[in-house]
Amino acid sequence: LLEAQKFVGGQRWQLKGIPNYIWLEEEARAGFDIDKLRRQMLSDIVNKPTAPGPIDWLSYDGIHWRTVYAILREFESAGYIRAHYLQDGPSIHEVTPLAKRALRNLE
Repeated sequence: LLEAQKFVGGQRWQLKGIPNYIWLEEEARAGFDIDKLRRQMLSDIVNKPTAPGPIDWLSYDGIHWRTVYAILREFESAGYIRAHYLQDGPSIHEVTPLAKRALRNLE
């Protein structure tokens, strides 16, 4: 279930990490309400005046940064947002109309 890539011309493998969907499943299994967090994050993205712009993942108290990133990647895959991932953290540069529709469906 890990992503891996074989080094060119070698016998060694590079582990790339746990896929987002597995990470989120494990967080849910540990007791986090992932659906509630998705709603909260999408609401923040759609309704806050700072979006588009940087996401302060520290504002999601008690949530691992990897969980926030995994949900943002889901939103990107669904076409809700476009984001950049920098050393300072994620920054949203586009919020699509799909995000607003999705938020209405989640409420």
